[in-house]
Amino acid sequence: MTVKEVQVHGIFHEDLAWTGDGKKMWHIHPDGSPAYTQRYDYTDHFHEGLAEVWEGDTAFHIHPDGSPAYDGRFDKVGFFHKGKARVSLNGEEFLINHKGERIY
Repeated sequence: MTVKEVQVHGIFHEDLAWTGDGKKMWHIHPDGSPAYTQRYDYTDHFHEGLAEVWEGDTAFHIHPDGSPAYDGRFDKVGFFHKGKARVSLNGEEFLINHKGERIY
């Protein structure tokens, strides 16, 4: 797939940009090539080497190769800043580290 075939795309963060075809989303390199083969319902920018993604009703973070950063799944996830990301699960909000471990 080339950038011309993609309907939407974001700005580049950490040398990757989110993109999508109206059905699924993923990340691309500056040359337009896909960063990985997985496709997600929603993706966002990379921060501190991890990006937020959603599959159905669950959210988590991925590495630049598209692999999950940890095993846990959440209702919502935010971007990482200074090693922490805000998440919510079953109505409770808290912070996690890059390993998906609760820290606050």
